[in-house]
Amino acid sequence: QVLRYDKDGHYHCHYDSEDENKHPDIPCCHYSNHEDDEDCLPCRYMTFFYYLNEPEEGGETAFPIADDQIDAPERMLREDQHLCDLSRYCNQSRIRYKPKQGTALFWYNHHRDEETGWLGDVDKMSYHGGCDVTKGTKWAANSWINVGKSREHDI
Repeated sequence: QVLRYDKDGHYHCHYDSEDENKHPDIPCCHYSNHEDDEDCLPCRYMTFFYYLNEPEEGGETAFPIADDQIDAPERMLREDQHLCDLSRYCNQSRIRYKPKQGTALFWYNHHRDEETGWLGDVDKMSYHGGCDVTKGTKWAANSWINVGKSREHDI
């Protein structure tokens, strides 16, 4: 997926995947027969984010709660909703990466399930978004490594 953000363009915080364990009867989208099936989950184990250029100013990728030592990120997300408004609060994010042409970030969206060794719960620290481009244009691309609910489907 290729992305373009012009001046003031941003993307508020989100997760790239969902907890399958909370929706056991809903299939992963990459196993669905219909491309636009609304009754499927994005089962994205990892995200790759590629920087195709460098905007003159802004456009950082931000992880507002990553690397935080708190015990309950859900509580922090409830109490600090403003952190998700990356248009206004980008500078308060715990981790920010300034776009540099030809570089890429990758991160895990899920923990590994200790019992099965496969896809576990969503990693709450993977909550991320894109800060405002304040000058110029940002071009980027992303791709995901999809993993299903059971190891047998993917091996």
